[in-house]
Amino acid sequence: MSLPGGERDVFVETSRSPESGFVSCRCPIHADQTPSASLLFREGRPVAMFCFGACAARRGARFARFRVLRADPAEGGWNIRVAPESAGPERAKTVHRKSKKPAPPNSDQQQEVPSLVIQEAVERMKAEAVARLEAFRAGKCRETPEAWRMWLRIKRIDLERLERERPGLEFPPIFLDLAIAFPLTPIPPEPGLPARYHLRFHAGLKAINYPPDSSQGKIWAYAPRGFRPGSPVVVVEAPQHALRIALLTDRVLPLAAMGIGNVPRLVQAASEAGGAVVRVFADDPVAVPGAVGVDLDEVASDERLLRLLGLSRGVVS
Repeated sequence: MSLPGGERDVFVETSRSPESGFVSCRCPIHADQTPSASLLFREGRPVAMFCFGACAARRGARFARFRVLRADPAEGGWNIRVAPESAGPERAKTVHRKSKKPAPPNSDQQQEVPSLVIQEAVERMKAEAVARLEAFRAGKCRETPEAWRMWLRIKRIDLERLERERPGLEFPPIFLDLAIAFPLTPIPPEPGLPARYHLRFHAGLKAINYPPDSSQGKIWAYAPRGFRPGSPVVVVEAPQHALRIALLTDRVLPLAAMGIGNVPRLVQAASEAGGAVVRVFADDPVAVPGAVGVDLDEVASDERLLRLLGLSRGVVS
């Protein structure tokens, strides 16, 4: 029987069926020899599938998403009916996304809307932020954490707690009036490398790494409590998530991948360097088995965050 709208009945082999999160699997849509897909579970059942392999390549996107319309447990996996969603490299999260103004009816051509952003001013501000960072490193200016109090509150980071816990951080953030500079470290750490920073700006301007082109082919992360082989490691996407976790507990070492696309590579690098990766958080699908699909900015209470970290009675479960 043919199915409408590109729907397909397929079998997906899975090693486990978690209550929530992602499970790595072979994509049943194309001839997949090695797992290149992830199955997203909610309340113990698959609700979506993401292919990072041939299906994504055919669309020219970072991943191809399929809705799970029906799911029946079977021996060794699930019988599911999937339907493809619209192609595109855009992120799945729509919170905070600005809506686009629709084109007027009966318009034969889409009108170009002039940008309100003056790029020259943006570049000048970034250059000034870099100059402030160099001045701070030279001891010629002081930090201005109060300028970031509201931003920290939105990101659920308490400034007073940060000041108390700062002496215990190996790489505390640097608060400048124009940007926060997060010191980065390669994984595994290598002494003698030039200092590298991730600069995050006010008003949603795109962050930059400084100095530019300084990666040297290595995997860099923001590790507020450093990195030590044999220690439990939590991998997150953004530096504010790593900082929040570091201020809550010293029982795990948070590592920020500085972008969703870097999460799988950081997990691999941390594991190969001897870290015990116990949790991976991503608010978009990533090709990492067991990754927890949650936006940590939306985890309101510290108690819930600790539960997500698996911390119970002082140990990591």
